[in-house]
Amino acid sequence: MDDLLAACLRTPIAAGEQTMRLGPAVAARRALKDAPSWTAIILKAYAVVASRRPELRRNFLSFPSRRLYEHPCSVATVVIEREWNGELGLFMEQIVAPERMSLERIDAIIRDLRTKPVEASRGFRRQIGVTRLPRPLRRLLWWYALRVSGRHHVKYFGTFSVNALLKSRRWSLVHTQTAITMSLTHAALEPPGHMRLCGAFDHRVLDGMPAGRALGEVESVINTELAAEMRAMAAQPAE
Repeated sequence: MDDLLAACLRTPIAAGEQTMRLGPAVAARRALKDAPSWTAIILKAYAVVASRRPELRRNFLSFPSRRLYEHPCSVATVVIEREWNGELGLFMEQIVAPERMSLERIDAIIRDLRTKPVEASRGFRRQIGVTRLPRPLRRLLWWYALRVSGRHHVKYFGTFSVNALLKSRRWSLVHTQTAITMSLTHAALEPPGHMRLCGAFDHRVLDGMPAGRALGEVESVINTELAAEMRAMAAQPAE
């Protein structure tokens, strides 16, 4: 966390919040016995939007010159709280091209990240290994991945992140520091189907209006394409 916050100090962050009205998706999800989590739904919806908006797949690099790198597909970084050596900590894993995956598959990946042994995740193992390195070497690796190499930036940090910490109606994290283009956090679902979605973004890559349109399109994709996908899942015969 110390390394992450140090990297965030150089990122000019702006943030916006969208109150999503998710009635059609709520109805479709209610019909499923094993419904996908809202985190999985939001993750896929944003990836679908980013597949149509190249600016959402860009990141800012500063060395040896200031430039933007654009990745051909989305890579989602999922932030999970896990216990490690008797302490709770935040772990990160990447999901490549979630826009091409089913909701069932994305939800299964997130569920495994929450429940399987920490050592089962390659990303978690890598994170543990990096934290054991001396601080100057850790910071050099972070700097290279975030500021020099677009490919490594996406490989280790993604094109966007989704906070998959468990939600409650009384408390939720709606703003976060970030060193990547977009970090999404969402509150718990509130009656009659409203949910707050916050996007903290790198202002060197995105202006406020494109970021706001992206969050609005996430709501639309959830209520149309993903609601239709969930209705199709409900219509499948039980095995």
